[in-house]
Amino acid sequence: MPRAIGLPLHHRIIHLEPMLRIIATRIVQIIVTLWLASTLVFVMIHLSGDPTQGFLPPGVSPELREQMRQKLGLDDPMLQQYLRFIGRGFTGDFGDSWRDGRPALESVLNRLPATLQLTGAALLLAVVTGFGFALLMQRPSRFRQVLALLPSFGQAVPTFWLGAMLMMIFAVRAGWLPSSGNHSAAAIILPALTLALHPASTIARLFATSMEDVTHADYVRTARSKGLSQRAVTTHHIAPNALLPTVAYIGLQAGFLIGGAVVVESLFAWPGVGRLALQSAVQRDLPVVHAFVAVTALGVIGINLLVDLIQVVIDPRLRSHTIQAVANG
Repeated sequence: MPRAIGLPLHHRIIHLEPMLRIIATRIVQIIVTLWLASTLVFVMIHLSGDPTQGFLPPGVSPELREQMRQKLGLDDPMLQQYLRFIGRGFTGDFGDSWRDGRPALESVLNRLPATLQLTGAALLLAVVTGFGFALLMQRPSRFRQVLALLPSFGQAVPTFWLGAMLMMIFAVRAGWLPSSGNHSAAAIILPALTLALHPASTIARLFATSMEDVTHADYVRTARSKGLSQRAVTTHHIAPNALLPTVAYIGLQAGFLIGGAVVVESLFAWPGVGRLALQSAVQRDLPVVHAFVAVTALGVIGINLLVDLIQVVIDPRLRSHTIQAVANG
């Protein structure tokens, strides 16, 4: 960087070109992702039948149903509906909810903080528990083989069954925790535990496996030959080098937690965007589902970008490769 300051203007522009190409590539990825996701939403809603059957009451007259179809433009040719749908989505105008008439994007954004609160708590719990359990598995113990089986059990337990059991034990029978809603700070405990078990188990297995592979590396044997304690070797040599694949998984899981929150929010009546999306899908409320998918897709893309930056910071090899790629174009 110090040498680039004294370069002529055209040389500095040349150095900026690779970075601009990276940014342009990311923008293209966002556009393609949103287009594919929006197309899937449109096709699935229309394949399920007449959308008005989802939000109009049963037994409504055919005349009133036809008036609603004309009002919403559902009587237009399918291609025209699709182009209008895609065009409005890319401008951020998802229209009004077919069910309650409120702006669809506003409905999603109003519910988003509750979902972010739940998924953030679940992700933090999963990371702390997963890493802690993986480090515990590295300690010599007669119960090590038994401990190694617990993450597999956590991955096998269905989320809806776990949530129902936790609700029955701690909310219904013991009465220690709320069973639904978000009216108190304690209400987040059961849904966060339910949502965190599967990613925590996967993080524990993945991090433990990565540390096991790193344990046989030459630099670890060198550290041990220097007389370092097992704790120092694990903390300063094994764990940092085993982080990379686990961090990549955490980034992916952070996005998919929003999808998993649909079941958990519905089970615990948590007023988040996942519950709203499920209700809207059942009622075939296309604008709200479209807004939910677009917001979720943007969130997943943003999380993946953040994970890429974290991986570059953690691994000096990736940092050197990135710098060299940008310099060479």
